[in-house]
Amino acid sequence: QPSLMRKFQLGNEEIRIGRSVRLLHLEQENAHPLVKDLTLNEATKRLQQAMRNLPALAAELDSALATGLFSGSTDKQGSVWHVVMDFEEEDRALEEAIGIASLPITAFVQPMELEGITIADDPQFLRKLVAARNLPEYLKKGIPPLYGMSVPLPKSAEFLHSSPELLPLQLLETQELKSVIRISGELSLDDRKKIAEQALLLLEQNYVHLPFKRAMHAVDPVQRLRLLRHRLDNEDENSILSPEIDFHYEMTLIFNSLRDLHTTYRLPIPFRQKTAWLPFFIEPFHERGELKYIVSKVVANVGPDTFRVGVEVLHWNGTPIHTMVKQHAEKQAGSNSAARYARGLNSLTIRPLAQGLPPEEEWVTLRYRGLDGNIYEWRQVWLVFEPGRSMTSLNPQDLLTEATAFGMDAYTDDVQEAKTALFAGHVLMKEQQLFEDKTPRYVANTEDGPPTLLPTVFRAKPITTEYGNFGYVRIFTFNVQDARVFVDEFIRLIEQLPQDGLIIDVRGNGGGLIHAAEGLLQVLTPRQIEPEQAQFINTQFNLRLCRAFQKPSSRLPGFSLGEWVGSMSKSVQTGAVYSLGFPITPPDFVNEIGQKYFGPSLLITDALCYSATDIFAAGFQDHKIGPILGIDENTGAGGANVWPHSLLVQLMQMSGDTHNSSYSFLPHGSDLRIAIRRMIRVGTNAGSIVEDIGITPDCLHQMTREDVLHGNRDLIREATRILSQKKGHSIRIMIGEENGDSSRKIQIETRHLDWINILINGRPRSSYDVEDGALSTINLADFLSDGNGTPVKLEIQGFRENQLVAATRRTL
Repeated sequence: QPSLMRKFQLGNEEIRIGRSVRLLHLEQENAHPLVKDLTLNEATKRLQQAMRNLPALAAELDSALATGLFSGSTDKQGSVWHVVMDFEEEDRALEEAIGIASLPITAFVQPMELEGITIADDPQFLRKLVAARNLPEYLKKGIPPLYGMSVPLPKSAEFLHSSPELLPLQLLETQELKSVIRISGELSLDDRKKIAEQALLLLEQNYVHLPFKRAMHAVDPVQRLRLLRHRLDNEDENSILSPEIDFHYEMTLIFNSLRDLHTTYRLPIPFRQKTAWLPFFIEPFHERGELKYIVSKVVANVGPDTFRVGVEVLHWNGTPIHTMVKQHAEKQAGSNSAARYARGLNSLTIRPLAQGLPPEEEWVTLRYRGLDGNIYEWRQVWLVFEPGRSMTSLNPQDLLTEATAFGMDAYTDDVQEAKTALFAGHVLMKEQQLFEDKTPRYVANTEDGPPTLLPTVFRAKPITTEYGNFGYVRIFTFNVQDARVFVDEFIRLIEQLPQDGLIIDVRGNGGGLIHAAEGLLQVLTPRQIEPEQAQFINTQFNLRLCRAFQKPSSRLPGFSLGEWVGSMSKSVQTGAVYSLGFPITPPDFVNEIGQKYFGPSLLITDALCYSATDIFAAGFQDHKIGPILGIDENTGAGGANVWPHSLLVQLMQMSGDTHNSSYSFLPHGSDLRIAIRRMIRVGTNAGSIVEDIGITPDCLHQMTREDVLHGNRDLIREATRILSQKKGHSIRIMIGEENGDSSRKIQIETRHLDWINILINGRPRSSYDVEDGALSTINLADFLSDGNGTPVKLEIQGFRENQLVAATRRTL
């Protein structure tokens, strides 16, 4: 401080630290003459100039060192110069292999900027800190706030500061892809061997679709893994390892060849949890028979003034946009062409790095037709952030009963999480606040619909078209922690919507908890729900696994594999490939509530619907709940229960099965996921599989410009047109005063029914003809004994043209 230094009559140089003035007292008796009288300010200027001019300085040395870098040479001042590479001793072989000694100095240098002497004078310091790959995440995120700063944004992401809306914190920690990703040096040779060995073990012993995939797609992933392991076994730690990115690429190709989004390789640090993104979203639409692509969403008004929602995308890095989408689609693991196309389109602007590789390009040049009809170009750098997980979602790696009943495309779920943070950040922040408060609170996530306890899961609102008034519920994910809470919240929402028809929209839903998906079906139909059947592939490991968990335990209540043991143990004699099928979701759970919505229902699907969402759509169709309107030819076709490798390791440790000690955790947070039980359809499609085939909608709708830009206007109009042709049926029970004989009388009002059945405690007791609008009075005393205060379960079933079309239950 100047005031302090002057008291001691010290300070020979004034400098500035940020906005403050400081005094320096730099003296050193044995200082070299070159620097003895050099001030810090002068030294800074010389270093800045020299670092910016490094290539020219290197060129001068190269011309003087004609004898080579490592032999040593004398320049015109008489100094001897050497270049010493910063290698560990064991990496000398690399130096010799690639011939570094023959390269000029100019091959190693480029212009540089001198760092500031303090954090206050170096705006890049915190940014470089965040990009450092050898620091743990808690330091990267924890240090900037100590200086009163958030993680600084690169110039290519500074548009986030000008957002007209508040943005989630994780979005404000965005970095450029090139500065964040460090892809070498994380995995040792032993790490790579372990990943390959565990992958081979999973495919041979656990992968339920292996025979089917070999036949369907003519692939042999087991042999490819054996070859990879063989190559790794022939290397040693002194060998020059191939770049780590090549290992990830080969593993990804092997698993993608299965065309199974359940069975995947999840990359380790630094890819885990990160998502590469561009600040806009592209959607296709049809116009006069031509397929076009339009920017449907932007983040924080990014880009030039000509770049706005509604501009038509023409080229992507010089390639026609449709050609680029098809190229991306071919790199995806979707089971069918529609699924690959949908995922290829998503990957244009959002790429979760945990289950794929980073973009090859550092930036994208977009050519587009502006709203004024003119053609423009704009370049945007790829950015990276960590979207985080929704507070309501379940981690499938946790040792929980729910994790064993999971069915999800993790990649699509990661994309959905990123889209929520990018384009619905206000909803995400409200949800986070809800959980921080630790008090149940309803969050409004649409202007004209009821608020919800699960704002990133549901969005509900009334819909009015020329065809009438209807309810609309969007289900973004089935990835929830509690199936019962999920179903109860759905019931609460639809009770506040019009009762003449319900649209359930599950587009883009990558699945989640199978119990939640199948538990929802009962709310929409009077029919008894039959859960889909699940089969194991018959292997010695799966048999030991089922025997180890024949009964539920206190640690995993509700998780039992005992039903599969019998058929699997007989497979040695019968040669059966698969076990018998049994439900994952308990039949009691999917039938305990019964019908709550009596109007007609319609389901909207697309090719991104996967796994638990496939199961929900199959159940919707198999139980004849209502028509399915698709914007693609079929759903994503994921028919299986998926387990992460880490969950399997925990189960084996819990079982104490010493025969399977070969299953062990993977290094650096990498993971594998496997389809362990395949799903078999029921009802009218009994015996059919979902995998690779999916659910075919009853009718198709081509998305229009109005759909993309104005809230699916034409799609919803078409849905209401279909619903208007369906009749709703209802039963309403009114209980009399609780005194005297009237406590045994109920009145029943029906709509579009011919007759009703009365069931007491599950037993049919009587039938009555009914008319619309007329009240039917029934004396329960005719069916009940004097009673002793025991609750009575009353069920009334309604029939139209001898078909069960409505049912309601009450406990009296």
